[in-house]
Amino acid sequence: FLFWSSQLPTEYLQIHRSLVKMSPKTVDRAHQQGVKVHVWTVNELSDMIMFITLGVEGIFTDFPGLMHGFQEGMRSL
Repeated sequence: FLFWSSQLPTEYLQIHRSLVKMSPKTVDRAHQQGVKVHVWTVNELSDMIMFITLGVEGIFTDFPGLMHGFQEGMRSL
């Protein structure tokens, strides 16, 4: 369960990957409030793809080369 107050002025929600996995609608709720979502620490390509699909604006990872390789591969399609 994740809670944050829409009454608090914020532009970004930075959240651990496990909380988004438990409640993926968190991303939608944040976007409805005009809040951008950053997820950390995402080190598996399958999780990166899932979070991109959910629409997060930022991903923190210990393996930036993995993310970069994925992005480059998508551009070549």
